[in-house]
Amino acid sequence: MKVAILPLGTLPKGLNLKIMKKFFAFLSILLLPSLVFGQTIRTLPTFNIEVVIYRLANILFYLLVLLSVIFVIIGGITIATSSGDPNRVELGKRIIVFALVGLIIGAVSFGIVNLFYGYIAAR
Repeated sequence: MKVAILPLGTLPKGLNLKIMKKFFAFLSILLLPSLVFGQTIRTLPTFNIEVVIYRLANILFYLLVLLSVIFVIIGGITIATSSGDPNRVELGKRIIVFALVGLIIGAVSFGIVNLFYGYIAAR
């Protein structure tokens, strides 16, 4: 299949320039009023940085709770499958303790963020 390259300013066969001009004039008559009367000023959405930090803290806290529960379960499974091996029992205990310490530190930091958010939101 050959593609014909037309010289500049010529139209393919069957394409009438008068019909094209009428079509584009009709199209512009239809579209221009929507452009003129549809001039609403759209601004970017506004957000408060304290709300963003509050929501981020909520998401991170829930993720932390989920991870700590998973690690407590992993520690329990490690202890249950240790078969009396003291190293595996100790490893399971350490996993559980570290998961709970991480949960406590996360809860304290979540409380601090909520405390500051409550103070800032009350202003």
